[in-house]
Amino acid sequence: MGEKNITLVTYYNIIKKHFKKIFIITFIAGVISIIVSLLLPKWYKSTAVILSPSSSSGSMSALGGLEYLGIGNLLGESESIFKYMAILKSRTLREKVIRKYDLIDRYGAKNMQLALKEFDDYLELELGDEYQLNISMIDKNQDQVAKMTNYIVGLLDSMNVAITAKDARNDRKDIGKRYHSLIDSLHTVSNNMAEYMSENGIISLQDQITAGVTSASELQREIIALETEISVLKKTVKKDNPILNRKQLELESIRKKYYQILQTDEDYIPKFSEIPKIGAELKKYEKTIDYLTRLLEFVGPQYEKFKLDEIKETPSLQVLDYGRRPDRKAKPKRAIIVIISTFVVGFLACSYFILRENNIA
Repeated sequence: MGEKNITLVTYYNIIKKHFKKIFIITFIAGVISIIVSLLLPKWYKSTAVILSPSSSSGSMSALGGLEYLGIGNLLGESESIFKYMAILKSRTLREKVIRKYDLIDRYGAKNMQLALKEFDDYLELELGDEYQLNISMIDKNQDQVAKMTNYIVGLLDSMNVAITAKDARNDRKDIGKRYHSLIDSLHTVSNNMAEYMSENGIISLQDQITAGVTSASELQREIIALETEISVLKKTVKKDNPILNRKQLELESIRKKYYQILQTDEDYIPKFSEIPKIGAELKKYEKTIDYLTRLLEFVGPQYEKFKLDEIKETPSLQVLDYGRRPDRKAKPKRAIIVIISTFVVGFLACSYFILRENNIA
C-alpha cells in the first residue's frame, strides 16, 4: 500500500464526510452526560475560618526582660497553626466525628478504618495567605453539614485546651523547680550578705565611709587647733599650769580618737584599711542578687502563666467565621461534566473516523 499524503485538509474532509455520524454520537454523549449529572447526588460544603494564634503579651514581656541577661526569646510563639492541623488530622478527632454522625453507615463503610479514609476525602484543610486556617466539611446533607463543621471546630478547641493544659502542667513542674530554686538561692545570698554586713558592722557602706571621713577631718582640724594653742601656752605659762595640762590631755584624747578611726573599727565606721575588701565583697553579693532577681522577673510570670494555662477552660481558638448552612451545592459541577464528556466523546469519534479512513483502525 502506497504512502498517502495526509494534511489538515485530509482530516477536515474526513470529518466533513462523517460529520452527521460524529454529531449524532456527540449529541447522544452530551444527553447521556446531562442525565448522569442530574442523577449524581448533590454535595454541600460548609467552611469555618480559624485565625492564626499569637503569643500572649505576658509571655513576650517576660521574655523581653531577659534581653539584659543575653538570653533573648527562648520560647518563641506558645502555639502554631500547624498544631491545629495536626489535631484535625488526628485519629481521635476523626473517630469522634464519625461516631457522632454515624458516618460508617452513611458512607457504606464496613469498618472504622474504611470510614476514616472516606472521611478524609470530605474534610478539607486549607492554610490561607494570612495563616488563617479554613476548615471545610463536604456532605450530602445540606442541613447537617454546617453542624458537622462547627462540631469539628468545637472538638479542635476542646482537644487543644486539653493538650495545652497537659503541656502547661509539665512545664509548670519543670519551671516550678527552677522558680523555687531561684527563691532559695536569693534567700541564701541575701542572708549571707546580711550576716557579712553584721560581722563587719556595715549598715550603709557609702554613708559610713562618708561619716568616717567627715569625723576624721573634724578631729584632724581640732588636733591642729589644739597643737597651735598648746604651743602658744608653753611660751606664756608655766609647765604646771592647769589650763596647759587640760589642753594637753584634751589633745591626747582627740589624737587617740583620730588613730582609732583610722586603725580600728568603730560601731558605725568600718576600718579604713578594710574598706576596699569590704566594698568588693558587697559588690559580689549585690551582683548575684541582681542576677537572681532578674531571672525571677522572667521565671515568675512564666510559672504563673503555666499555672493558669493548666486550669483554664476558656476557648482557645479565635474563630473568625463559623460554618453556615450552604445555599448552593459544592458539587457535582454539572456544566463542567457535560462539556468535558461531550468534548471527549466528540474528539474520540473524530479520531475513530480519521483512523478508519486511513486504514489504521
